[in-house]
Amino acid sequence: MAPDEPLRRSRELADQRRAGVRAAFLDAGCDATVLGLGGVARRDLCPAADVDLLVLTDRADENIEHALRTLWDGGWQVASRVLAPRDVKRAAKDDDHLATALLEAVAVSGPRAGEDLATVQRALFSPGFRKKLARSKVRELLERRERYANQTEHFEPYLKRLPGGLRDVHAVLWVGLCLSFWRGRQDPHERSAWAHLVDVGRLFERERARLLGPYQKLVGYRAALHELAGRAEERVRFELQAELAQQLGVLRADLRAPEALLTEIVNTAREIESASNDILSRWAEAENDKALLVPPPHPKVTGDVPAPWFVKDGALHRQVSTPAQLADAISAYRVAGETGARLATRTKNWLRGALEDPAAAEDQRPTALRAVLRLCQSQDVRHPVFAPLLVDGFLPAVFEDIARLSGRFRQDGAHAYATDMHIARVCDAALQVASGTFEVPPALTPAYARLPDTGLVVLGALFHDLGKGTGRDHSLEGKDIASRELWRMGATKGDIATVQFLVEHHLILSRTSQRRDLADVNVIRGVAEVVKSIERLDLLTLLTFVDISQVAPGMFTEWKGHLLGALNRAVADYLRESPDAAPLSAALAEDARQRARETLAEAGVGAAPAIDRFVEGATITGLEARWGGALVEDFHAHVAFMDSGGQPLVKVVAAPGTNNHIVRVVTGKTGPGLTALAAALAREGANVVFAFVDRRTDGCTLYSFRVDSGAGQPLSEAQAERLERTLDEVLAGDGTVSLPAFLAPKKGAPIPGRVRITEEIDSWGALVVDITARDRPGLFAVVLKTMDECGYRVRLAKATTLGSRVQDSFIVDKTGEGEADPARLAQALGPVVNGAW
Repeated sequence: MAPDEPLRRSRELADQRRAGVRAAFLDAGCDATVLGLGGVARRDLCPAADVDLLVLTDRADENIEHALRTLWDGGWQVASRVLAPRDVKRAAKDDDHLATALLEAVAVSGPRAGEDLATVQRALFSPGFRKKLARSKVRELLERRERYANQTEHFEPYLKRLPGGLRDVHAVLWVGLCLSFWRGRQDPHERSAWAHLVDVGRLFERERARLLGPYQKLVGYRAALHELAGRAEERVRFELQAELAQQLGVLRADLRAPEALLTEIVNTAREIESASNDILSRWAEAENDKALLVPPPHPKVTGDVPAPWFVKDGALHRQVSTPAQLADAISAYRVAGETGARLATRTKNWLRGALEDPAAAEDQRPTALRAVLRLCQSQDVRHPVFAPLLVDGFLPAVFEDIARLSGRFRQDGAHAYATDMHIARVCDAALQVASGTFEVPPALTPAYARLPDTGLVVLGALFHDLGKGTGRDHSLEGKDIASRELWRMGATKGDIATVQFLVEHHLILSRTSQRRDLADVNVIRGVAEVVKSIERLDLLTLLTFVDISQVAPGMFTEWKGHLLGALNRAVADYLRESPDAAPLSAALAEDARQRARETLAEAGVGAAPAIDRFVEGATITGLEARWGGALVEDFHAHVAFMDSGGQPLVKVVAAPGTNNHIVRVVTGKTGPGLTALAAALAREGANVVFAFVDRRTDGCTLYSFRVDSGAGQPLSEAQAERLERTLDEVLAGDGTVSLPAFLAPKKGAPIPGRVRITEEIDSWGALVVDITARDRPGLFAVVLKTMDECGYRVRLAKATTLGSRVQDSFIVDKTGEGEADPARLAQALGPVVNGAW
């Protein structure tokens, strides 16, 4: 299929629908005025989209209903509204969507259609109302972008509402028509609204081309999506992506078809977002109306502006006398980020000249790289810089590896941003950490306070994922890229070596803190032997923090901050004193107990003897893995168990502010095991997204699960009650539960997963089992059952769900029953994580 074929068919469809509407109303003998709105007026109608009509009539007419029924019977999705002409003004003033639709409406049917449309528009669109409507459309644009901020890079993007999507272009058109009022057409083939904006000087021809080129591409994609899905589908769903890419011819030799399609969508959306921002900002300056600014202005300009830059009316300007260089662009965005000023449209257009000649841009790279180094070393940047540089095309012009990663991202349901945008956002977060405007969690404050200079964190953020997409380990590839580019940037040898270290090991702290036993001296020693100094440890800790926080909104949680801070503290103590294993174990244990006592005392949960009894009976692993509210709940559950004389307890409650339920079970030594409880959860349709077990030394075992009903939905009230009854029955019975029938082995195409088993990683010689798999109901229960059958018992489970993927870690030891062989365990788990179960 030719790339522009869906767009051509979309225009033809709009013309056909318009002709069909006219014929239906004429055949029904209806002389009411019919106006075409939305896609009918713009000539960008998609196959399954609504045909939006406004019917104007002063009297009730059954023929109108007959005409509309004819259209519906013909399989059309008609969205209609019938109003008296005198009521249109009042209705439109209360409904912005109707008002904007009337701005671009086209006369479709009726002997007086053109006159009625002109009369309605003349009565409605007074100068004051048009100005108010323009401001409303800009506010709506900003609110939509904020609401769907993570949709641009989403693995199933919405073509219409994502930032840089179709609605952004509509907003520019509507604001332009408000500022330069234009009455609608009787014939859609007359001069278009876009041509009108050019004719009256509101829009430059190059601006129209810059905006409408990518817009028409998205319209074509949307039309093809409707045809493929057979319905009005705005979301590029995963199961449709490969076929859609084939139909559109959006293919690349170095990418799979779905990723090639999504890369194209992301880059197209960025072009639209950048162009619409520039056009709306220029109009705001021309109208002297800050309410039209996109993005909105910062509250005030702070800080000194270095020459040759100057600020006027809150905008950053430069007296232009020479052609723009890439280094000028980097400096301009840095000064804007430091002072809070926005870039003036004239200055931004001048800077874009540096991108017009690729050969000249290549010659400018050395000076641009030095400007990037200065940007990374700034401790005054309080607003995003790298993300705008990326969207506006300057960052890819400086770094060829950024350009290689344009729009590419992992389709795992967890990463909300493309790789290049993730890198830019991590750099911005690191810059704002350096300036003190990006809040560091309390658990990481000691690491932040110890660092005199955080510029190396920014450089580490810039290179940490640049090695992706090469087919080689991205940490090692990124290390080599950092060495090459930092030398060109003029960094010192010491800084180059430190950044190489950060890039090579940027995953070690997140993996260790979230998957390992932080009370184990061998785990702490292993990290210490990698980092070798407290300064490198602190740099790596802050890089890990900003990296996780920019994977997706809400990805960095207080729990992850607690674990990362605990790991930083333990490794720092080891590096500071370098004790032997026994003293370090004692120090870790006492530190964990003391923090637990302080947390419980501050919460006012009970008397000191009860707190001491709870703390002394807990395992150090359990205390390290729990904190805050979770630790308080563990304390209450333990007290209730002890006060009841050791009677098993079950509690299922909704987790506030989430779609999860917390399932808490307390048993004695002889109660059902983790496998039986997980099977009971699976039988009742509860999907485990997090699990914790602490086999205490006082004969009490605490279990805590965070569950949902699958696909991120909460349990119903009836489900929660039924689950609590089932668990009570399990605790009262013999402790054996069979897995539900739907978890039986299945045939079919495997879903890629991974099992990794590490032997003797801790002081007791236990195994660490890491699995990565596509999430599905009952997976947790099947994994535990498989471990039981292979002769292993779970001592600590850290089950984490990231979008559609699970990353679970288990510390297991032998049960003493049957043969326990790590190779046999890995072989048995393989089919489970690969979807054959």
